[in-house]
Amino acid sequence: MGAITLWDILTLKRRQSFTTQHTGSVYSIAFSPDGKILGSGDGTLRLWDPHTGAPKATLRYPDYVTSVAFSPDGSVLAIGSGSWKNSRVQLLDTATLQPRETLVGHTEDITDLSLSSDGRTLASASCDGTILLWEIQPEAPTGQIPEDVNGDGRVNIDDLTFVAAHFGHAEKRNIADVNNDGVVNIFDLIAVARKIELSTD
Repeated sequence: MGAITLWDILTLKRRQSFTTQHTGSVYSIAFSPDGKILGSGDGTLRLWDPHTGAPKATLRYPDYVTSVAFSPDGSVLAIGSGSWKNSRVQLLDTATLQPRETLVGHTEDITDLSLSSDGRTLASASCDGTILLWEIQPEAPTGQIPEDVNGDGRVNIDDLTFVAAHFGHAEKRNIADVNNDGVVNIFDLIAVARKIELSTD
């Protein structure tokens, strides 16, 4: 199992090392813009709390994850993965870790990803000798009702479960943060519960 080491760039001293649980080579790591999430990859994508080293999420891919990059607002995580002749870029919503879009165009391994400052353009570089520019479409709204956090068109127990699963999270643009106060907490559960109660009256 490999390790990730964090360094203080002013003193060049090691700040922290933690075991990653990766079983293969780690090709890329990236910080989210707010510095709260660290992404890394081999045959898996793993997200970490860089302050404590605690794992936050693990996503498995059939091929190597060769490059990762966050959008400037932290709402999108781009993942380059694949093998020779089968490379692709997947865009994830960082709040839900659900896929938003898959981009196919490179014919060899993807070596680097970078999103523009407005988050609307993604550049991908590859061993095939090309750099491709992709237009990133804005995320479609999941519904007009804030309490419908899972976007299925209804406010019910599933929305309460979704909020509870994200309890304590403080990432930007987290759809489970119903009242938009910056953290998923009891007030979001109350808001969903009240909406359910009103809909059953």
